[in-house]
Amino acid sequence: MTPKNIYIRCSKRSYSAIPPVWHCSGMTHKKARPAPPKAESLEEANGIIQALWDRLNDIEDRLKQNSRNPSRPPSSDGFTTPGSTRKPSGKARGAQPSHKGSKRLLVDEVDSTEQHFPASYCQCGGEVIPSSTPYRRHQIFDIPAQACSVEEHQLFWESCDHGELNIVLIG
Repeated sequence: MTPKNIYIRCSKRSYSAIPPVWHCSGMTHKKARPAPPKAESLEEANGIIQALWDRLNDIEDRLKQNSRNPSRPPSSDGFTTPGSTRKPSGKARGAQPSHKGSKRLLVDEVDSTEQHFPASYCQCGGEVIPSSTPYRRHQIFDIPAQACSVEEHQLFWESCDHGELNIVLIG
């Protein structure tokens, strides 16, 4: 059983029109509509149809009005955003598969180098054999107020005599 009038507000007050359980902002407000007119004859039905047709045309004319055609302020136009004039190309958004991309190249002269080695022991208990070259390098370009410093991080891997591989992971 739903009430005929639903108020849109949240409060603890009780209204005489509806029980307090129906006080919620999610409900919609609907006016009670009168029953449709019943015509006794064909002429009366045509008169009702003509009146409804005139009312429909009047409402459609009001909907077509905005601040550009009658003397109405722009604030009465409502919240509408202009549609995009671009035609869809059929391609997905973002970089396309044929796009090469770009990245900053590593420089040869750095201000400081930090080498990150894994732990000196293996989880399996075997002997650790360090590698001589890093498996990954990345450089951080820090630009202070006047000078630029480049810091290189070299990450090494080690393998134990049992074949376990130990690597260092940095963020």
